[in-house]
Amino acid sequence: MSSLNQILYEVTSEKILELQNQKVTLESYYRGVLKRADATDDLVQEIEILYEGIKEAPVHQKTNVNMESAGLFIEHIAKDISTSDQLRRQWIDSFRKEIQYSICKCTYSYVFGKSLRDELKDADAAPLENEFYVVSKEKKDQMNEREKTIKELEERVFESGDIQVDALTSFLEQTFDMEDVAVKDALDECRKSTKDFCENLLETDISTYQLRHCVSGLLSSDLLSGEKLTSLQQLKENEPYLQDLATLLSSRLRAIKSWSWPAHGVHVDVRRSIAGRYRAFLDEDIITALFLQYIGVSFAVHIKAKLRQMYDSRLWKRVSAKDGSIHKHRNNTHAANFLSVLPDSMDSQGSFAYEYSESGANNAVNVKNSLIHLLATDAQLHKICKPDQPFTVVRTDMEWFGPSIEHESITVVMKFLGISDIWVDFMIKFLKVPMTFQQDTEEDVKVRKRGVPISHELSTLFGECLLFMMEASVNRETGISLHRIHDDFWFWDSDQAKIVQAWEVMNKFAKLVNLKFNEEKSGSAVVSSSKTGTAIAEFGPEPLPQASVKWGSLVYREDGLFQIDQEAVSTHVEEMRSKLKNTKTVLSWVNVFNKYMAFFLRSFGSCAKVFGMQHLEQIFSNLQLIQKKVFQEQNGNALAALTAQFEILQATDMLDMWAYWPLPAGGLGMKNVLLELGALKVTLSKVEHTDFSDLPKLDKHKWEHEENEKEEKRRKQGTDGNPSFTMKSELKPQTFERYCDEREFSLAYWKNRYAELLEIAAPADQSNLDAGLTMQLHRLPLEGDNLEYAQRVIAYYDNQLGRAFGSLEFIDMSLIPKSLVESINKAKVQWDD
Repeated sequence: MSSLNQILYEVTSEKILELQNQKVTLESYYRGVLKRADATDDLVQEIEILYEGIKEAPVHQKTNVNMESAGLFIEHIAKDISTSDQLRRQWIDSFRKEIQYSICKCTYSYVFGKSLRDELKDADAAPLENEFYVVSKEKKDQMNEREKTIKELEERVFESGDIQVDALTSFLEQTFDMEDVAVKDALDECRKSTKDFCENLLETDISTYQLRHCVSGLLSSDLLSGEKLTSLQQLKENEPYLQDLATLLSSRLRAIKSWSWPAHGVHVDVRRSIAGRYRAFLDEDIITALFLQYIGVSFAVHIKAKLRQMYDSRLWKRVSAKDGSIHKHRNNTHAANFLSVLPDSMDSQGSFAYEYSESGANNAVNVKNSLIHLLATDAQLHKICKPDQPFTVVRTDMEWFGPSIEHESITVVMKFLGISDIWVDFMIKFLKVPMTFQQDTEEDVKVRKRGVPISHELSTLFGECLLFMMEASVNRETGISLHRIHDDFWFWDSDQAKIVQAWEVMNKFAKLVNLKFNEEKSGSAVVSSSKTGTAIAEFGPEPLPQASVKWGSLVYREDGLFQIDQEAVSTHVEEMRSKLKNTKTVLSWVNVFNKYMAFFLRSFGSCAKVFGMQHLEQIFSNLQLIQKKVFQEQNGNALAALTAQFEILQATDMLDMWAYWPLPAGGLGMKNVLLELGALKVTLSKVEHTDFSDLPKLDKHKWEHEENEKEEKRRKQGTDGNPSFTMKSELKPQTFERYCDEREFSLAYWKNRYAELLEIAAPADQSNLDAGLTMQLHRLPLEGDNLEYAQRVIAYYDNQLGRAFGSLEFIDMSLIPKSLVESINKAKVQWDD
C-alpha cells in the first residue's frame, strides 16, 4: 500500500471504528429512552422523556426538529391546560421520528464509511504479475490473448516494409500540383513558415506555464499509469520543481542532436480497455515523457495551423453555398472536425480524447455520434431530393494503423511539409525506440523499425499528416471531403461513381505507404427511397467493402437509420456479468456496473431527433435485456444482485434511493440510466418532425408566392414585354424544378429542418422539487450532471432518503475523509486485473 493510501486507510479505519461505536451506543441508548416512553400513559411525561432523550443523546447530530421551539413548548405545556391531546401526539410523533432518523443516520454512515475503507484496502491489493483479465475466457486464454497481441506487435514493429520513395513523392507532387497558383502559394507558405518554426524551436526557453499544460496533457492521456501519474499530479502543483524541470528540458532542446532513448531499452506495457482491445504503451520515465510531450505539442500546433491554411485555401475543392444553407452547414461541420485530434494551442492539449473522456465533449465518441447523425439526416434528405439515385455510404479504418506506419513514409511526408533535417532526424530516433516486453528479465532489447509509439503527440501528428495527404488526394480527384477521426473514415454521396473513385484513390495511397484497410471494420451500404423497412442495408457495388456499415453496437439500415446489433452487445454481457461477480468491494462493484452501463449507452449512440422514438425504444429494450442476462438470478434487478453479493448490505434494509444517490453526497453512487432515458422519452414524444417528407408541399407554396411577388415587381417596373430592359437576376422567372434544385444550397427553411434533425434531444426536466428540497440539495457537495441526476433520483424514488432521515443531509461527511471520496469517485475501472 502506498504511503498516501496507508495514511488514508488508517484515518478512515479510526473513523469507521468511531462510527461503529456511535451506532452501538446510540441504538442502546435510544432503546432505553423508548422503553421509558412506552411505559408511561401520561402524554406530557412521554413528551418530556423523548425530548430529554434527544437533547442528552451521547452522539451529537443535527436534528430535524427545532429543539429550541420544542423546549419552549414543553415549558408551556404544563401551564396550558387547553393544549389538546392531538397536538401532544403530534409532538410525540415528531420526537419518535427524530429518534428513528438518528439511528438510521448512524447505521448508514457506518455502512457508507466501511464501504469506502474496503475500497481503499482493495485498491492496493497487488494483481498477479502480467495477468490480463478477459472475463469471458479462462485464465489460460487470457494469457493467450495478451501473448497474441505481443506476438502481432513483434511481427509488425521489428521488421520494416518496402516504401517506394520516388512513387510516394510523385503522388504528393501530383496531389499538390505546383502549376496551380493557389496550391503553390499554400505549400510555399507552409514550407517557409515551418522552416522558421524548426529553427526557433531549438532556441526556445520552456516556461513553467507551458510545462504545466504538458503535465495536464499527459494526465489526460493513457500513457503513464500508477505512481507516475501520482508524481505528475504532485509536480503540477509544485512551481519550484516545474521551474527546475523547465530549465533542464530547455537545455535538452538545444542539444537535440544528441538525444536518444536509453540503451537498455524501454519496457512496453500492454493493457486492455473495456472495448476488449489490447494496446501497447511505452513505460518511459516522467522527464522523457514531458520532453516528448512538449516537442510533440509544439509541432502539432504549428503543423495543424499550416494544414488548416491549406484546407481553407483554393487547394481544397468545396461546393460554394449561401450562408444559412444545408451545404454551408455541412462545410462548417466538416471544418469543425478537421484534424480535431490535434491541439490548437499549448493550453488545449488533452482536450480531445481519441476513445472517450468523461470530462469533456471533445472526444472521438461524441464526434462520431455527430457523424452518424449527419449521415442519417443526409440519407433522409436524399430520399426526398434525389429519390431516383442510390445514396452510397462507406465506413472504414486502417488495420493496426499505429504499429504499421512505415518510418520512411513519415520521413517523406515531414520533409515534403518543410520540416528541417535536424528535426526529421530526431523524429526518426524517437520512432526507433529500443523495446522490451518483459519487465525485470534478461530479454534482449529490440529496436523498433516500424510503427509509432501510442499516446504520444508526435505519433498522432505523424498519423494525421500521413492521412491528410490521402484526404487531400481524394478531395482533389473527386471533390469529396472525407469525414475522418484519426484513422476512422466515413464518406457518402448521392453520386455512387464518386464514392467508388474515392475508395480507389484511398487504396492507391494505402498501397504506396504500405498500409491496409481493416476488413473487419470496413463496410458499405446503399439507401434508396423505395426501401423504408428496418432490414440491414445492402452493400455497395464492388470494389467497395462487401460488409455492413457499423459503429459501436449500431448497424446501418436500408431506411438510412441505425439498428442496435444484439450480437455485438452480447459479446460484452458475459464480460460484465463475470467482472461484477469477481469484484471484492461494494464500491468497485458499483464502479464496474456504472462503467459498463455507460459503455453500452455510448455504443448505442446518442438520441438525435432524426432517429426519433424508435431509437430510444431500441435502447430501452436492449438495456432491459442486458440486465436480465447479467442478473439472471435476480430477474434483472441490479440492486438485488449487489445486495446478494455483499453481506454488509444484507444487514441493512437498504433503501433503493441510497444505492442510486451520488457518492459525494453519501450514497453508493449507482447510476440508473433509465431515469435519463425516461426524461428523453418525454422530450422525443413532443418532436414533430424526424424527416423532410412534409417540405415538398411547402416548396410549392413558397415558389408560387415568390413568383407572384416577382411578377408584381416586374409589372410595377414596367419590365414585362420590354425586350430592351435588362432584368435584374432576382426578378427573372424561375421554374419550380430549378427552385427545388436549391434546397441544399439556398433555401433556409430546408436548412432549419436539417439543423433541427441533427439536434440531440435533451432530457425533460421532471424534478419539480419544492423549495425546501431544493435548498437541501444545493447544500450538498453536488454540481453539474451529479446535481441534475440527484433531482431525478429524488423524483423517481419519491424522496425515500428524505422520508427515512428527515433530510437529504443524512450522513455527516466530516466523519469521512474528503480526499478518499474524491479519489474513489474519479477511479477508473482496472480492466486488466
